[in-house]
Amino acid sequence: MHFNRLRLPLLTLLSLTAFNPMVFASHDGDTNFNSSYCSTYQDYTLARYNEQEAQFLTWERKYQVAPRSSYEEGVADQQRRYYGENAIALLSARDALAYYSRVELESFAERVNQSYRSAPSNTYLENFYYRSMNLAWAAYSFRAQTDMQCRTDYQWEQTVRDAESAYEKYRQAPSNTRKEQAHRDVSNAGWSTALSQLDRYYSSRSYENFRTFEYDGDRFYQAYRVAPSNTSKEQFYLNATRSAYHAAESAFRSQVYSLDSNTLLNLESEYNNRYRQAPSNSLQESYFRNIRDEARNELNSRRNPYPPAPPAPPVPPRPYPPAPPRYDNYTCTVTTRSGQYHGFGQSEGQATAGARNECIKYENSRTCLAGSVVCRRS
Repeated sequence: MHFNRLRLPLLTLLSLTAFNPMVFASHDGDTNFNSSYCSTYQDYTLARYNEQEAQFLTWERKYQVAPRSSYEEGVADQQRRYYGENAIALLSARDALAYYSRVELESFAERVNQSYRSAPSNTYLENFYYRSMNLAWAAYSFRAQTDMQCRTDYQWEQTVRDAESAYEKYRQAPSNTRKEQAHRDVSNAGWSTALSQLDRYYSSRSYENFRTFEYDGDRFYQAYRVAPSNTSKEQFYLNATRSAYHAAESAFRSQVYSLDSNTLLNLESEYNNRYRQAPSNSLQESYFRNIRDEARNELNSRRNPYPPAPPAPPVPPRPYPPAPPRYDNYTCTVTTRSGQYHGFGQSEGQATAGARNECIKYENSRTCLAGSVVCRRS
């Protein structure tokens, strides 16, 4: 015959139904961030859980060796459930594990996860460790996400490393398990948090040299190319590449006016070569082309620094019309290794400028400026 279970203490029953924000946070994936959770400190919840667990396992062993349907089996069953439910209640209490470190919680979750996997199927022992495991992974997920949200924008690289670590653990975890889900939740939250931190960091550092952001963009682009297709990791590095290159372009536009012409010529040539070597229809190709064009436009504006003069007001007629003015026409030819380019005007300077502008349509600025010039008047 079977005996009824011992009644649980009132505090234990209340604890079993207490709201645990960590469990809900891990399933909803969208929590209102509370900075009070940023700090961690040593708590005694896990120590008390270990004590209750030890008592539970003692009575579990007695239950297993007791004769079936005996008085000893009934007492052992009641006692193991009593200590087992007390242990679960400790983990279920509000904020019971909220202030443990991520490392401690992950270690605890791995331990009870292993105990669950080794427990016999369809037993109270399996059920006990199943519930313990769910609460442990929920607490780990909450703490890991909180740690990333508590960082400043200047610590975005650490957030990326944590997201990378969680992503690799997610890929290595057994499929359709609570462990897999916890690491997936942490990695997804890490990518999102890191991208927000990155955007704010770039906005606050817009005065830096554009190559600082370009360096990040190149790194992100290489990581994007090697990331597994159609994954959260691939999507993060794609978005991070866009963010970094956008910051670099914005910084370059604000700095291009302060660069001397020789520097601009070098940049125009450098980024023209990088543009030609970049993969077609890629973020890198677009970025290199934009920098080249910005440098080229600034060079062109310096060759014609003044806008055309407004038309002169009409001159009142004279009693006798003046003699028609004589205009000389000039034809200038710029010769490079690749060909000849012609320009026309009413002065040598005007005709030379026209020939060089024609040359720039087909060759780079440095080559056109270095070409020989021959002018003749007609």
